[in-house]
Formats: sequence, structure tokens, C-alpha cells
Amino acid sequence: RCSYFLTNTGLGKVGKDVGIAKGEDFDYNLVRHHHTMFSDEEELYVDNDVKIITELIRQRLEREKSDDGRVVQRYSALMSSIPMTKTGYTRRTVRKACARDVDYMRDVKRLRMTVDDYLAARQAFGGGFTHANAVYTDRTVEGVVGYDIASSYPASILQGVYPMESFQKLETPSYKAFSEMLGSYCMIVDITLQGVVSKTAMPPISSSKLIESSELVADNGRVWSADQIRVVMTDVDWRIVKRAYSIDAVAVNEVRYATAEHLPNTFTGQVLDFYEKKTTLKGVKGSELDYALAKEDNNAIYGMIASDPVKTQFNTNPDGSLTSVPVPLHESVETENKRRNRFMFYPWAAWVTAWSRYILLMAVMDLENAGHTVLSCDTDSIYAIDEPGVRDVIDHSNELVQKRM
Repeated sequence: RCSYFLTNTGLGKVGKDVGIAKGEDFDYNLVRHHHTMFSDEEELYVDNDVKIITELIRQRLEREKSDDGRVVQRYSALMSSIPMTKTGYTRRTVRKACARDVDYMRDVKRLRMTVDDYLAARQAFGGGFTHANAVYTDRTVEGVVGYDIASSYPASILQGVYPMESFQKLETPSYKAFSEMLGSYCMIVDITLQGVVSKTAMPPISSSKLIESSELVADNGRVWSADQIRVVMTDVDWRIVKRAYSIDAVAVNEVRYATAEHLPNTFTGQVLDFYEKKTTLKGVKGSELDYALAKEDNNAIYGMIASDPVKTQFNTNPDGSLTSVPVPLHESVETENKRRNRFMFYPWAAWVTAWSRYILLMAVMDLENAGHTVLSCDTDSIYAIDEPGVRDVIDHSNELVQKRM
């Protein structure tokens, strides 16, 4: 098992979580060999690196208990039961809870993708919004205030609506039909925009996501202006884009749509359970490990949803090298559709990040419209010049969050 994949944090942070301090300094530029004498500080550094990993594995083995509470004694069985990544723990817990709900599992099995659905969801998928105000780049700004969204992705899982049926294609796509369906359906839209100019210092469209473009002016990888662009996005992203840009003309090339509903309580209940443990165990003496694990679960929920069902397979050659084996796309998608223990629907991933971008960027544009200067954003954070009225805008954003909840 790789301790980094298992924790997704550096060794120093792992040491803090398991209760062993990592050594403070070690000169990796020095050449050492079997006759080299280590100083006490170097010995401590080396020993503690090993002790941290050993304690991590010991605690994880302790966690692997049989149903009746007995710790399984066979070391090999315990090691094999530890997941490959920290997301594996979360997936196991959520899968167990979902499997107990027959209705939930039946409904998820009905959610199926075609190859075109998968490709559209991949195109529409985007990560967290990260950008800096070009006017202030490389400048030192005094009097800055920062605001963070608490547990942004888990919050989006609860607040947003998601596709809760298999996608259908709109037979005669048009901007009018697409606009009339907004709010009632989750949609992936292939759209062409003409005469595009950003109205915000935080332009949302990534130039790397463009299918076509002409006369493009990019602001550090984001579309500042263009004569024409073609891009695939979710309906939630379109709400952001419509507000963020001045657009001369819109043409809708393709629309995939599905009924929009909140995710089932069986799943969201697990999200709330992880969040509750994370918040109530923080700072509680004796609960350090439970807090660390709850925090990992909280952070891994999104990774569990966004796991790509289309995997690259490899064969090991006699000389130890690897050869990739192409798997036909339709086989991978069909295997995912038929997987007996499937309890997620891959396209949900595109909406998790879209809702987080929506909450973040709507607050950004509210600040700008109120005359305030936003300096930068990073996934769940906003930094702005601190002045009267900024907090009022943030308070209003929180009110909207509470209404959605």
C-alpha cells in the first residue's frame, strides 16, 4: 500500500494525525553510505519517518475489524483489506449504506449511460475555479479579506439538483427550447457563442475546454473575448456564463437532458454523517484519529463520485516494462452500466463541481456589481479588497445557501 495514496497528505501531516512528530530537518544533498555516522537529529528523523508509516498501518489494521468486533489476526488478510486509496474507505462505507436501501439500488441501476452520454459528461466536466484578477497580478495589495466556502463539494452535493434518469437527446435543439427547459432538467449543452466579451475579472470559460474558437483573447487560460467559440457545458455552467459575458448571438447544437432532482436521502445522509463527525470531533482530546478519518471521508466523497469508469489497462512485459491495452470505449461504458455493486452515476460528478463554481462565481459577480474588487479565487475561496459592504454581500450569499438547503 502507498501511504501517500492512502492519506493524500505529506508525511508530516500523517505524523501529526497518528501522534508522532516528523523530524524537522535533514540534508538530502549530503552523500551518505554504510559507514556514515548519523547525528542524533538525523537518527531521530530517519527513525520517525519509519515509525510514522508503521503507526499509520497499525491504526489502519486496527480499524479493519470483523463484523463481531474481533480484530482479524491474519496479517496478510488485514493488509489486503486496507483500500488502495483513502477514497476506498469512503466508497466502502457509502456502498454499504446504499446497498441496504433496495429502492436506492434499483433507481441507480436504471441510470445508464451511452458512449455519447459518457463523452458529453467528460467534456462538460470541469474542476474548481482558480484565477487571479489580471489588473492586480504581480502587485502587492494592502487590506485584503478572504472568505472560504465550508466543505464546498459536500455542500454542493446537498444543495444542487442532479440528473436522476438516463439522458435523452432533444430532437430539435434550439436556444428557445433549451431556455424553456432551464430549471426543470439537468442538461449538457453543446453551444456556439458569437461576440463574447467578459464582464467580470473572473471569466469562467476555460480556453482548454473549447471545441472551436476564432479571434480568441485568453486571460491566463480563460476566455476573455472571442469572435466565436463552441463549448460543451452543464445547464448550471450556462447560468454562470450568461451572467459573466456579453454575448451577441447563441446557437444550440445539441442538448442532452434528464429529470433534475435532489440526490436521494440514503446517499446525502452519509454525506451529512461524515460532515457531522468532522465538525463535532475537531479539537476533542482522544478523538484525533476519528477526526482525521472523518475529515478524509468528507474530502473523499467527491473523488468517489468522480472516479472515471473508463480505465486504462496494462500488461506487464517479461522485462518489467508495461504495455497499455486499449479497451473499446463501448465495452467500458457497458461494463459500468452492468456492474452489480454500482451505487453512483458518473455524470453526477460534472454537476458537483458546477454547483460549487456557481456558488463561488455568483458571489464574485455580486461583489463586483456592488462596486467591490475581487483579487483572486481558488475553488472554495474568494479574496477581495476589504471595505464596507463586502461582508453584506457574503451574508447575502449565505442566505441563498440556507434557502437552497
